Amino acid sequence: MTLRLESPGEGNSDGRAINGRLAWLAYNALTTLASPLAIPYWIVRSLAKGHSWRDVLESLGWVDRSWGQSEREAVWFHAVSVGEVQSSVPFLEHLRAARPGLAIYVSVRTATGLRVARKAVGATAEGIFCAPIDLAWAVGRVYRRVRPRLLVVAETEIWPNVFFQAARRQVPAMIVNGRISDRAIPRYRRLRLFFGAVLGSSRLILAQSGLDRRRYLLAGGRPGAVRVGGNFKYDLGDDGEKPRLAGDLAAFIDRASPGTLLVAGSTRAGEEEALMPALRELAESARNMLAVVAPRHPRRFEEAWRVISSSGLGAYRRTKLPVGETPLLPAVLLLDSLGELRHLYARADLAFLGGSLNGWGGHNVLEPVRYAKPVVVGPHMQNFREIAADLLAAGGLVQVEGPEDLGRTLAALAGDDAKRRTIGMAARSLAKSKRGASQLAAEQAALTLRDSCPMPAPPALAAVCLGLPSAGWAAVARLRRAAHRRGLLRARCLERPVVSIGNLTVGGTGKTPTVEWLTAHLDRRGFRVAVLTRGHGRDRPGTMRVIGASDDAKPTDCGDEPAMLARRFASVAPSARIAIGADRRAAARLLDADGPADCYLLDDGFQHMRLERSLDIVLLDSTQPFGNGHCLPLGRLREPVSSLRDADIVIVTRCRRGRLAGDLDRHIRRANPSAPIFRSRMAVTGLYEVSTGVRATTGDLAGTPVATFCGIGNPAAFRAQVRRAGFRVVMERAYSDHHRYGRREVENLGASARQAGAAALLTTAKDAMNLAGVAALPMPTFALEIELRVDRGERLLEVVSGLLEPASGR
Repeated sequence: MTLRLESPGEGNSDGRAINGRLAWLAYNALTTLASPLAIPYWIVRSLAKGHSWRDVLESLGWVDRSWGQSEREAVWFHAVSVGEVQSSVPFLEHLRAARPGLAIYVSVRTATGLRVARKAVGATAEGIFCAPIDLAWAVGRVYRRVRPRLLVVAETEIWPNVFFQAARRQVPAMIVNGRISDRAIPRYRRLRLFFGAVLGSSRLILAQSGLDRRRYLLAGGRPGAVRVGGNFKYDLGDDGEKPRLAGDLAAFIDRASPGTLLVAGSTRAGEEEALMPALRELAESARNMLAVVAPRHPRRFEEAWRVISSSGLGAYRRTKLPVGETPLLPAVLLLDSLGELRHLYARADLAFLGGSLNGWGGHNVLEPVRYAKPVVVGPHMQNFREIAADLLAAGGLVQVEGPEDLGRTLAALAGDDAKRRTIGMAARSLAKSKRGASQLAAEQAALTLRDSCPMPAPPALAAVCLGLPSAGWAAVARLRRAAHRRGLLRARCLERPVVSIGNLTVGGTGKTPTVEWLTAHLDRRGFRVAVLTRGHGRDRPGTMRVIGASDDAKPTDCGDEPAMLARRFASVAPSARIAIGADRRAAARLLDADGPADCYLLDDGFQHMRLERSLDIVLLDSTQPFGNGHCLPLGRLREPVSSLRDADIVIVTRCRRGRLAGDLDRHIRRANPSAPIFRSRMAVTGLYEVSTGVRATTGDLAGTPVATFCGIGNPAAFRAQVRRAGFRVVMERAYSDHHRYGRREVENLGASARQAGAAALLTTAKDAMNLAGVAALPMPTFALEIELRVDRGERLLEVVSGLLEPASGR
């Protein structure tokens, strides 16, 4: 296994990569040794903190398996708790707007955060789950099940294995709304060598402020990756939003009719005691005062109630409001509920933010600010230092030196309506000017997503069992190619140019459609083209055959793909011929007996080095160009990626419009700095009924429930194509590549399709060839007709024609 902890093209030193591997090994060794004791303790602690057993299982990596089976591009977004989830709502909405087809999966670490996430982003996210514990196997299972193309982490949730596993899979990682607190930065600096390896794997870190950017650099972040992106909290909510208080709470406040409503939000340990004298002082000047106190954590509700109920002021609890009774003022209401604080700010005359009197470092003041409410804080605002400094400079915040000044300040503001309006409007004006961080981060995430080229890593057990055979396969493939390159193994020549069309991986990459496209266009330019192919799936693989475009080719005699090509060549390349045989040179000589060709297209020929070729075209599937990066049997590579150095042209297939070149091009350029890179995609052009050959349009099946089936190298690509074409799919079935269907098997397929509610079957043109032996199909069965479209196709044809014209004597 190779662990890369740097983004492609960033020029990171070998030292950083070595540090990354050492950090990964050391961290996982320690966590593995500790896990037998740590996991039981963690389970008990999680259940005690309100997590369910489902949350526990998700934390061990057992998230919904169906998520990874979706054909949609996926993003894994991680936040720690309530505050990070709420501040990230605009970001997720902007990201959804930028990429409407995106699947967003949100992980949250706390039980309260999960509840808030399901309510706040349930309509935006495809899945919400409890974040995995930071053990390699648990995090790895989440990656395998979610299969993200991008990891986005909010604020300071720097869990090493989440980043290490992203680097291992070459999934780009982003930190958004990033911040490092005063308390955390000394620890990051002490462990800079370790955290530098973790942060170094991040493609982009968008820090909240210049101070946070400097702290990320001190912690080991790469200078080119760390930028100031602004604070998400400025983007929260709508200034015109109306409060949506529950009816009983709104009625309680209306009956009380307070002259001064103070909301003290997010109070922490010891602050209720400091707050009560200030409230008594405020009550003396504003006798019809109502103060609402909202502790930061539910576990402190009882502690806060003991202080409030012994304060000498009227005391009420949100969860036990008197019905129909007019509250006696002055009074204090304990807000022992969740989700109502921000709506109370909208009705407040004054706000106080906790965490600022006891040294904690303050809390977000922007929720009351967006309602133009004057906010008072204590002397300790280091967690929101830049926001507080900007608001103070603009006259939009009041800061007291300590608890002894708080009562006097609150009383003065309560008695001065004009001053309160001035402070509130100045704060809201500043907050408006700072908006846009969420949209900026979403745009960067969308660009990074379009740029990504992840490689799914194999499970640890498979890596252990198959790693050595895979390494042996790769070594033999390297030696074989080196021997051919140096002339130690000789290749045989044909009299005319040979253009090879091949790939690096097992499975379908679009070779047959590319052969068809190139043959058709060369035929139009007057070239006599011959296709040399092995003919997979035929009954007598040792024989050789030559078929033409007008011949009645059967899959049993020549293979499904040659039979399909012959059918297509009848209309798009009538002069083309196909030579079928394992010995491609002998098949070509058999074909030449009926008249020589101007050029030969060697189908699936990149590894067929026994035949000399004039041009090597290598196809890479954009969805999984290198599989998991390993050779057979651990991965899907036929030979190492370094073999791309022998490619003359690279075509990236199944490209989606709008996807950037990005990481895949950088991978290609590492192996081959000079080969031209082209891109292609498949487009559905129509249908034909398999039994009769009658053509149809996709609109003819609009709204019809269909069952799809295929036996091709990449069934996921076919399923994605069907869904993009808008068919209503009720069942999907996949078989092995080149699968030949029997009568009973097709009858069972039809029965399953009818049971699923399907009215028709839908398959590929290649599978239609393999249905030839079935006399009667159980229901209407259609095959998709697809057309290859190549970006800069004329340029590609010029390159190939420029090679062929001199050799063909034209």
